[in-house]
Amino acid sequence: MTTHPSRRRPTRLAVGALLLDAGASLPFAVTGAVSASLRDDLMLSDRELGASLAACFLAGALVALLAQRVLDRLGGLPSACLGVALCTAALLGIASASSARALLVWLLAAGAGLAVMMPASNLLLLKHGGVDRLAGLLAIKQASVPLAMLTAGLLVPLALAVATWRVLFLAATLAAPLGLVLLWSLPATAAPDRSVRPTRETTAGRIHSSRDRVPLGLTDAAIGVALTSCLPGALTAYLVLSLVDAGLSPATAALIYGGANLSGIVLRLSGGLYASRTATDGFRPVGLMMIVGGLGAGLLGTSQLWALILGASLAFGLGWGWPGLLFYAVMRARPSAPAAASAIVQSGGLAGAALGPFIAGAIVASYGWAAAWPAIGALAVTGGGLVLRAGSRIRSDRRGP
Repeated sequence: MTTHPSRRRPTRLAVGALLLDAGASLPFAVTGAVSASLRDDLMLSDRELGASLAACFLAGALVALLAQRVLDRLGGLPSACLGVALCTAALLGIASASSARALLVWLLAAGAGLAVMMPASNLLLLKHGGVDRLAGLLAIKQASVPLAMLTAGLLVPLALAVATWRVLFLAATLAAPLGLVLLWSLPATAAPDRSVRPTRETTAGRIHSSRDRVPLGLTDAAIGVALTSCLPGALTAYLVLSLVDAGLSPATAALIYGGANLSGIVLRLSGGLYASRTATDGFRPVGLMMIVGGLGAGLLGTSQLWALILGASLAFGLGWGWPGLLFYAVMRARPSAPAAASAIVQSGGLAGAALGPFIAGAIVASYGWAAAWPAIGALAVTGGGLVLRAGSRIRSDRRGP
């Protein structure tokens, strides 16, 4: 018995988008997982390594701001091709890097590729999956980031035992091109007509907006995301290094780094299921996840193994498990320009991810890890409060005067 092509399309679409975003995430995911070995081989200080990853996210934030309108006009598939080219070049470049300068250059390219790929894959999901499946498809797609970090963390011990950390970057070049192949010839669904502005009437699970402008709350959301994203930025750059400094081996630290992302995968998928089966606008659960994740990050400042594992799981899981729900929320808030809406919030996220390593590095240099992780967690808690306020403002804006 054969499966009808229309039933296979959602699976192919979800897997393709997952691979695209995983490929865009692997440059910084693998860099974080092999940070201890990379630091030794390239003779980097902790601050130099953190600054290089911060530059990756900062480049992504700038590209996301500058390219948001261009990506909507260019379309999903051409934008994805550009993203694949940038990410593949970055992975090959890092694999051959022999100096701090080379690492920095290729991480800048990786940041630009990430900024292009995320909105591009969102556009492809909306075009080929339709509005009704958007929440679930976004959840699967956004599981790509913790999946990439989980894979990188679990493979580090094997790579270090049989070869070198450079092999991981070479292997990572396969993900994004494979995703592009899967999405290349998919037919479009009957998408909403963007030339007709939606009314104020709302229907659960459907994108809607009453005005073709940036909703007031998106600015609050972008700032909240920027503050909260300091946490995943710091985790990516410094979690393995802080665990090694706490007395763990690089291989064990990498396993915790990877394993903690299991909670992120589960929560991102659960968030999409929740959004697809309820009338939530997404902002309230996102804000609460940020707050609890920030509180969990404070446990990373302790020296107890159980607290480090729990703190890493909460920080990665809840503190970074919200992007799928958030993209769903902002695309509902501004349906006439979904890539631009995604890019507005994504630019805040990448800016925060860039600031996280700088802030954490500065605190560590003066006060140590016991002060750095609670401080970064406090930023995440504050960001969660701003996202809750953003949701309230957008709901009021929809209702009108």
